[in-house]
Amino acid sequence: MKPKLIIFDWDGTLADTTNPIIHTFQQSFADCGLPVPEADQIRPLIGYSLSGIIRRLAHNVSEHVQETLIETYAAHYLNPNNHNMTLFPEALPCLQRLKQQGYWLAVATGKGRGGLDKAIAQTDTQAFWLETACASEYPSKPAPDMVLALCDRLGVEPEEAVVVGDTTHDLEMAANAKIRAIAVTTGAHTAQQLSSMPHVAMLNSLAGCLMYWKPYKRLYNIYMKGRLKPIFQTAFHLFLSIRAHPDKCCKFRRSLLRKNHDNGK
Repeated sequence: MKPKLIIFDWDGTLADTTNPIIHTFQQSFADCGLPVPEADQIRPLIGYSLSGIIRRLAHNVSEHVQETLIETYAAHYLNPNNHNMTLFPEALPCLQRLKQQGYWLAVATGKGRGGLDKAIAQTDTQAFWLETACASEYPSKPAPDMVLALCDRLGVEPEEAVVVGDTTHDLEMAANAKIRAIAVTTGAHTAQQLSSMPHVAMLNSLAGCLMYWKPYKRLYNIYMKGRLKPIFQTAFHLFLSIRAHPDKCCKFRRSLLRKNHDNGK
């Protein structure tokens, strides 16, 4: 069944922020004179709330030091000179097409309200979201509260929604809310990690969201498993690229026609 509401995670799903998040945590620990955690210690925790991540990374220090770490991280992240918020190339075309097709769009994130509002402003995506929910307002993922609240505020039943996320925390949150989930392998967790949680599809980019409810869903699933013959695998990859970036395709076509015309063809 096609969903009415699509609920996106932010970091690692819409925005290419995994490495900047890891670097900011490491910088925060260094600033506080604490041993700096390895990237592989931080990566599995991305998706939890900020306080949840700090509690797990700094479980052997006092609450006062944990609060200092939280304040230090927030100061780095909310610094006006911090311009690390970059959407994946497929994100805007995906959101534009989904909105044009009549889907309702929302965000459920482990960010705080200030962080999400800044991210939305930096990426100029305000017009896409009917509602947003943050870990500073609801229990952190994998608790279902954020997505259930979004459904309630929009008058949507859980079976009419789908969650799109890059971590097992997103998928577990969806499962706890009895909402379908789509995994994307663009962020903090690997395909193997994501496979441990319930999901109806696993995509290697947001471009796949444009395919998932189309008549060629079965072909897309075969493509994702790499089972098409090489020539068809390449052709379908090109097709996905065109669907994800129609404006670039049109510009390329116009430039090619202009070049042919200039050459007298």
